[in-house]
Amino acid sequence: VQVYSMSGVSERSFGSGFLNYPTGIAVDIDGTVYVASSNGHKAHSFRADGTLYQQYGSGSAGSSPGQLYNPYDVAVDGDFVYVSSRGIHTVQVFHKGNSQSHRVIRNFRARDSDAMLSQPAGLCVDAEGKLLVSSTHYIGVIPTQSVVPA
Repeated sequence: VQVYSMSGVSERSFGSGFLNYPTGIAVDIDGTVYVASSNGHKAHSFRADGTLYQQYGSGSAGSSPGQLYNPYDVAVDGDFVYVSSRGIHTVQVFHKGNSQSHRVIRNFRARDSDAMLSQPAGLCVDAEGKLLVSSTHYIGVIPTQSVVPA
C-alpha cells in the first residue's frame, strides 16, 4: 500500500510481504486500513502507522467459514469487517478484533424474494447501516442488523 500526500509525494508504504494481488481497500474512522488480498485468499488490516493488525481468512482458498476465495473488496462498519469473495459467491462477516468468521452471506432479499449473490465485488456500508454489494448485473442491499449481533 502506497500513501501519498495531497501534492502527490510518496510518504510511506506498508503491506509488503503480506499482500498478494490487492484488490479492495477501506479505511476505518480510526485510520485502520483494510485490504483484500485476492491471490492470498485473505484480507488484512493495518494500523494507521502501517503495522499489521489482523488477518481475516485462513489463506487457503475454500468455501468454509473463515476461508476466502479470491476476496475482492472490504468494507468496515462498527465492530465488523465485510469481505466479498467472488470465487465462492459470498460475503463473509468478521469481527474486527479476531480472525473468526462470524457469518457467511450467500443470499439477500430482493423484491420480496431471496436472491443469491453472484460474484460479489464492491462493498460499502451506507449511513443507515445497510451493506451495499455490487454483483453481476445488480446491486444488493443487506441490512447489517440482519447479519451481525445487536
